[in-house]
Amino acid sequence: MYAPRAGKLTSCSIKNNEIEIMNGLYGLQIRKSDHTTITNNIIKGAAYYVIQISGSRSRNDIDLQSKNNIFADNNFERLSIKPPDNYSDKHIDNYTFTGSDKNSKTAHVWLNKYTSNNSIKIKPVETFIDEGENNKIIS
Repeated sequence: MYAPRAGKLTSCSIKNNEIEIMNGLYGLQIRKSDHTTITNNIIKGAAYYVIQISGSRSRNDIDLQSKNNIFADNNFERLSIKPPDNYSDKHIDNYTFTGSDKNSKTAHVWLNKYTSNNSIKIKPVETFIDEGENNKIIS
């Protein structure tokens, strides 16, 4: 709800978890959140994205972007990124999947256009999609 005095999640952490995805969309989805720290998690299984950090446009003067989040020192060596398929191609809405012209994109990390100033640490062989502004990808 975007009512007066409503806010968004800030200053939380997700750490030291073991997460198994069984043919899923995301390992972790961080939406409309600032200053979330995601560290030392093991994420395994199969998904289109290991992590999606997303925000949305402001509503009723409430800033709903995702800013200043940190994703570092997570292990997803036992997670396979699912390639684009019929399902992902049919659901490109820049919320569930990204892409264009019925050609979806998948990656280890996806930051949508309403993200900024996030710090993402991944290995050089891991893929990312950065549609936001001033996000820092460290490999």
